[in-house]
Amino acid sequence: MSNKNYLILIFISSLIGCNNRTGKNVTEQKEDSTVALDTSFLKTKDSSFLYLFLTEYADSINMIAKHDVFPTFLEDAEFDYHHTGFFSPMHTPVSIRKMIIDKVTECNSLKSIINSPNKKYKVSPGKFEGLDVQYSDLSFADLAKKRYQELSCKD
Repeated sequence: MSNKNYLILIFISSLIGCNNRTGKNVTEQKEDSTVALDTSFLKTKDSSFLYLFLTEYADSINMIAKHDVFPTFLEDAEFDYHHTGFFSPMHTPVSIRKMIIDKVTECNSLKSIINSPNKKYKVSPGKFEGLDVQYSDLSFADLAKKRYQELSCKD
């Protein structure tokens, strides 16, 4: 993305981020109006789409321990196949599920997936339309268990 595009994004985000931060009503604010520029999105400007994608999904898993809300994609045993072509060649797909789980750091979230009564988390993708993805013999729960062990999480 060019510098011009970043400047446009900064300008737009400054307009969006321009809200009533003082708690005063608008008529009282005339004298001390300030514009707050939110540049937090610039932290990820050099990150690849794959990195951002994996981080977003891993963060949703990490948050299970805090909010006790399971992301719905965990129920999709064929998640890798639904994302083939975006990040890996169609004929030799890599396991996006494994890449996501490898970014998870919250042991309690992993344990929640492992111990969940939701049977969909325990379904392995297998082959799909003649394709065989890496780790197709492992479900999300199996991958979570493997990651739990890699992190040396304590029971």
